[in-house]
Amino acid sequence: MSDVTAYGWDDVVTDPQEDSSILLPAGDYPFRVTKMERGNHEPKPGGKLQACKKAKVSIVVDGGPLGELNMIDDFFLVSSLDWKVCDLFESLGLRKKAAQGQPKAPLDIGMFGSIAGYGGTLTIKQETYKDVTRNKVGKYLEPKGAVAAPVAAPVAVAAPVAAPVAPVALAQPVVDDGLPF
Repeated sequence: MSDVTAYGWDDVVTDPQEDSSILLPAGDYPFRVTKMERGNHEPKPGGKLQACKKAKVSIVVDGGPLGELNMIDDFFLVSSLDWKVCDLFESLGLRKKAAQGQPKAPLDIGMFGSIAGYGGTLTIKQETYKDVTRNKVGKYLEPKGAVAAPVAAPVAVAAPVAAPVAPVALAQPVVDDGLPF
């Protein structure tokens, strides 16, 4: 079944964040996570993947002079695809890659809720299906050097406390009995 949302009479319809119209050449590009939504995967009859939870991650890929590419990448939360989840978190700098021969540190799936604003580098590849070529994430790459903090992560800021204001004398109404109305 496709991802279809039933609207209510008070809902607002916005443009979906699907792949944008630009087609980037295959290569490595910087990206930033803009949003993560929790969801469920319902398998198709005869499908390879079982029913499971999924994280729907919206990203913006910086294509330089070609523009920005908005993409959605699904992360199915099953043990056979945990490598992809780990690659994303390593690319974002939220998990260190294990040294050769060392066991990897466990990854808390709950961290998905805090990835908006983080960025990294990924490999874009092109995929053609039914005569339509689209960009697809090939792989999330390890960061080279220091990893920056999130650029657009929401920050809780306390509301400023207003200083007391001295009372102001209100103007007195003008009474003029000589007016014609």
